[in-house]
Amino acid sequence: TDILIGKVNPSGKLPVTFAINYGDAASDKNFPFDYEFKMPSFFMGSGLSIQGENEEPQEVKPVRNVDFTVYEEGIYVGYRYFDTFNKNVSFPFGHGLSYTTFNYNVVNSSVNDDICSVEVTVTNTGNVSGKEVVQVYITAPEGGLKKPSKELKAFGKTRELNPGESETLTLTWKTMDMSSFNDKSSSWELAKGKYLWHIATSAADVKSTVEHKINSSKKIKVNDVMKPAQKIATIR
Repeated sequence: TDILIGKVNPSGKLPVTFAINYGDAASDKNFPFDYEFKMPSFFMGSGLSIQGENEEPQEVKPVRNVDFTVYEEGIYVGYRYFDTFNKNVSFPFGHGLSYTTFNYNVVNSSVNDDICSVEVTVTNTGNVSGKEVVQVYITAPEGGLKKPSKELKAFGKTRELNPGESETLTLTWKTMDMSSFNDKSSSWELAKGKYLWHIATSAADVKSTVEHKINSSKKIKVNDVMKPAQKIATIR
């Protein structure tokens, strides 16, 4: 109630994307929207249905997207799909409402073999005090692997800022957090090349972009485990 009448300024951000249409989501074909469930007279957890006391048990076949689901989005989960394939949305990932406005100013950014860092000064340019969440998304060079158009790598929240007041946030993440997994070689691979760091207030509202270059690629081999029992046809 306090938020609705303006006593409290909201500062939360969406952890999901709100699509415009049901069919806009990459996983829509895996939703059981047209399934009519028929309850057997008695169901056993062993996968057998008993219709009557003197009848033979009948095997209950698992129904796809009711009893199990095969996730086929691959790397394009959530906002990654909507962004990469240019799908319009009702409310983007990271979106939030406020009774005030904020200005972003990137004052410094750096990268080394271990850590990436960006300093952002946030200024309350409105007439109401409030907090803001700064989000950093990364666009990485493909380096032989398919990748989303951008991915969230860091975020931070200011304190309560009065009108005209500023705060500088320092956001950091590991350089290898910008790597991608190669399932063929079972390794995390950091591609060399140009990286774009998007400083944003949501996945759809980028305030500033800085560019950094990784001069040499890096690969970290991991154990070849947990392969799917069957091949999955993922989005390409």
